[in-house]
Amino acid sequence: MFDLHFSNRVLEIPKLIITSVTQLTTRNTLAFEQRRCSWETYVNDYVMIMNRLVSSQKDMDLLLKHGIIENKLGNTIEVSSCVNKLANRVIMKPNDFYFASLWEELNVFSTSPWNTWKANLKQNYFSTPWAIVSVIAACLLIVLTIIQAVCSVLSVTTNN
Repeated sequence: MFDLHFSNRVLEIPKLIITSVTQLTTRNTLAFEQRRCSWETYVNDYVMIMNRLVSSQKDMDLLLKHGIIENKLGNTIEVSSCVNKLANRVIMKPNDFYFASLWEELNVFSTSPWNTWKANLKQNYFSTPWAIVSVIAACLLIVLTIIQAVCSVLSVTTNN
């Protein structure tokens, strides 16, 4: 469950099955960790990183689509709120955060301008086949306009 890895621009997360008892069980484990296990808080840190990864319904849909989270509740909105509610009383210890190196790698990757630009391009312009076709058509139209402008300038300069 805690075997999260980030390599070659891929974040690998073991499957998490959300059932009707997941919230209760996880809350009890969190309470036990916070009360008795001050040296190792793996569940606490796991809940914290999952909460950061699932900040919207789109994030949850992506995790469900790729089989990272298995929904046994039925409603995806319930699953998203379940994951976010788990982090309500979670305490983040920056010095002892189990996923600190992973979090740092993800932050470096996500703040890179090139990666941000590529993600924006994929999400906004290449999300559907029709969007891809329209971007290609727009690029083709721009290229043809530039060619026409160059040809017009060349024909005016050769005639004079």
